[in-house]
Amino acid sequence: MVRAKDLVASSFSQVFVLHLVLLLISFSFLLILSAPLVYMYLNIFKMNFAKADTWVNDVLYFVEIFIKVLAFYMTLPVVAASVAYLYYSLSEIMEASHLRQAIDSFGSSLKSKFARR
Repeated sequence: MVRAKDLVASSFSQVFVLHLVLLLISFSFLLILSAPLVYMYLNIFKMNFAKADTWVNDVLYFVEIFIKVLAFYMTLPVVAASVAYLYYSLSEIMEASHLRQAIDSFGSSLKSKFARR
C-alpha cells in the first residue's frame, strides 16, 4: 500500500487524468445503455404478446434489468485493468527493473560477441 501511495504521489496528474477518462467512458457507456433504445426494443418484443400474459411482462422486466446490470459489470474490468496497467507502468518508470534487465542482457551479449573476435 505504501508503494502504491509513493507511485501515485510521483505522478498525480497521470492518475487523475486516467480516472477522469475512465469516469467519462463508463458514464457515456452507461448513459447510452439506459437510452430509450433498449426500452423501445423490449416494447416491440412485448407487443407480440397479449396484455393478459403477466409472465411476459415479468420476463421482459428481468431481461431489461439483466442487460443493464451485465453491461455495468462489463465496465468494471476495464477500470480494474487500466488501474493495474497504470500501477505497473508507474512502477516501471520509478524502478526500471525490466529496462535494467534488458540492458544487462544486451551488454552481456555484446561482451560475448567481442570476446570471440
